[in-house]
Amino acid sequence: MYEKVKRLEPTTETKRRLYLTSGNQCAFEGCKKMIISSDGELLGEICHIEAAMPGGERFYPNQTNEERRDFDNLMMLCLDHHKITNNVDKYPVEKLQEMKKIMRKNLQMPYQN
Repeated sequence: MYEKVKRLEPTTETKRRLYLTSGNQCAFEGCKKMIISSDGELLGEICHIEAAMPGGERFYPNQTNEERRDFDNLMMLCLDHHKITNNVDKYPVEKLQEMKKIMRKNLQMPYQN
């Protein structure tokens, strides 16, 4: 059945899980920039691995709206690396998934699959 593509906000639980498993740092390989400052200011962004909307980087049309906003399709990046990863030739889906996996493994945080 066809589902109209719409951008859904990640759920509160998904956001919480992303922040907890980020170790408060950007998931880009080698980056140690904080996601939230000591003053509580948001310094990073929740980023889609496969875009939320058609025309976006790495958009996959067979993905459901719920899958697009799911934990597995999201990662925390600093502002600089969010822009850099828009280069889909250099940063395909598999590369971003691997970055997220390595970061989570290195942090040895809960919620690991």
